[in-house]
Amino acid sequence: MSVQRFTFQSSIGHDETHRITITNFCLGKHLVSEDDLLKDQRGSPAYISPDVLSGRPYRGKPSDMWALGVVLFTMLYGQFPFYDSIPQELFRKIKAAEYSIPEDGRVSENTVCLIRKLLVLDPQQRLTAGEVLESLSGIIASWQSVSSMSGPLQVVPDIDDQGNHPEHLQEAKAIEESSQYEFENYMRQQLLLAEEKNTIHEAKSILTKRQFGSIPPVRRLGHDAQPVSPLDAAILAQRFLRK
Repeated sequence: MSVQRFTFQSSIGHDETHRITITNFCLGKHLVSEDDLLKDQRGSPAYISPDVLSGRPYRGKPSDMWALGVVLFTMLYGQFPFYDSIPQELFRKIKAAEYSIPEDGRVSENTVCLIRKLLVLDPQQRLTAGEVLESLSGIIASWQSVSSMSGPLQVVPDIDDQGNHPEHLQEAKAIEESSQYEFENYMRQQLLLAEEKNTIHEAKSILTKRQFGSIPPVRRLGHDAQPVSPLDAAILAQRFLRK
């Protein structure tokens, strides 16, 4: 048997079958029996147990269960039960089990009770792994019974599986093409507006320099007929409006 001594969120993972795997045994230690005592102080500060901080020989498994309580608290509430920017103050809070559980109603009473039984100062009173598994089985069963009464749960599809279906690929392509069309249409409108503003600005600058009595350039209709440009139209309009 062995103890992990470095339990935190990143060392716990699961695959697509939801099988839990504990990794990162760099600080782990093999035990001859459960009563083997450890003397070294190892672990992450926020997860370290009061047993380790006591400076006395301690049992490894109860210390791991304390860290498991910290992990469960952090995953459910998004914050550490014990935290302080000053290490000495952090360790003081851990050795006194000084923490508070948010009363936001998001976590069931049974789960809160489980956390409290893990974050117990006396390692002999702390839940064992088997007792935690039994408590979790009851919590999950209660949750499933309530969920079945409230109707079917929404199933979130796997992203990888969703991307492999042709209809999802076509839908994604259509959304992409629609977004591209809207973007190009928007840019086209912006270019037209910019061109119109530049034309008006150019017409005003020429009108200030040209005498209003001058005649716009004359083109031969039979040879080089072309539409009247916005600039010429502005000049003609200014000329006739001032008469």
